[in-house]
Amino acid sequence: MATPAIWRTSTAVAVLRRPVVWAPVAVANLAAMTLFLWHQTALLLVTFAGLLAGRPAGLLDEPDGAWPLARLLWLPVFALVLAVLAAAFHRFEAPWSARPGTWRRGGAQSAATPPGSGGEPPPAG
Repeated sequence: MATPAIWRTSTAVAVLRRPVVWAPVAVANLAAMTLFLWHQTALLLVTFAGLLAGRPAGLLDEPDGAWPLARLLWLPVFALVLAVLAAAFHRFEAPWSARPGTWRRGGAQSAATPPGSGGEPPPAG
């Protein structure tokens, strides 16, 4: 596969080797699935809250006039709601225990571990 010429230049390579450039992307990738799964929910929560407040500018207007600017002003609100959702649900994106069939608090037994093979929780009582 051919690499675009811009990425082969020494300047581009030098810039991309700096952690300050790639670290934010690496950190965002740690929660990529959470962000992907919850971004539309954040959008809808803000939009429905806006409907309850009486149709504020930029949320449900027709895209004409100053609509793009008004919509851009809503992005920090969407980002804040998404950050709250990501903080609440990112823990479910963490990898499971390396031992098959082990239990985590609130988790379930691995489907690959049959009952009676040591993967059950301890008996209650």
